Amino acid sequence: MRKNVITIVVFALLLFEGRARVANADDIIMGSGDWCPYVCDPSIHDGANGYLADIAKIIFEDAGHSFTIKYMPFARALSFAREGKITGIPGIYMGDAPDLIFPSAPQGIGINTFYVRRESPWTFEGTDSFSTVTRLGIIRDYYYGDEIYKFIEMFPSKIDILHGNNPQVRSLIKLQRGRIDAWIEDNQVAQYNINRMKLEGEIVPAGTVGNELDVYIAFSPHVENARKYSRLITEGVERLRQSGDLKRILDAYGIGDWENGDR
Repeated sequence: MRKNVITIVVFALLLFEGRARVANADDIIMGSGDWCPYVCDPSIHDGANGYLADIAKIIFEDAGHSFTIKYMPFARALSFAREGKITGIPGIYMGDAPDLIFPSAPQGIGINTFYVRRESPWTFEGTDSFSTVTRLGIIRDYYYGDEIYKFIEMFPSKIDILHGNNPQVRSLIKLQRGRIDAWIEDNQVAQYNINRMKLEGEIVPAGTVGNELDVYIAFSPHVENARKYSRLITEGVERLRQSGDLKRILDAYGIGDWENGDR
């Protein structure tokens, strides 16, 4: 009889522990457009999820949470994060949405870079350079810095705004076909897509604007545990760095560790 009682008690404790783990586990649901190599739609990129998605999945699942990304246009992801409909966004500058909750350290570094066709003589050397641009390609709700926004406000007829799915590929096709004169994008994202589309040497960089920008996995201010999640990311990335797993993840995308100044 005593043996049966002990068995029942042990079973009850295991059941309680299991329920406690379930109760403390959260479903982390993030939203993003395709912004490879930071975050990639695997249906487009041969199963690759992007290095930010890879590290977030490891960190959150190690903490007992589930992790899912819903792919959607960036503007929609931004709106959903601000409304608390998703947990957050992987791959975002602080300037994109300073109202979100950001980790104390970045998860990447990029810089806004102009790209043109190989035969184009145009390079960006300050705002005066825009006088010879007929059409500049940008993506809706992306952060490009004050200089670019002033140009957009002054010359809206010279701006080609793309939104929706796969805007990087569509922008590069427009640039390749001469439908826009120049395109601006994060250098990591642009180069990844140029290489993937085999446009090396055909589409070339033509100057940068502003300073380097930190890239983050950011969280909705309307999600209860947003600050806890941001701490998990900061601590988790450092743990992956020390173990060598971060290098392994970054190597798969041809990227160096931003903390070491590698780009």
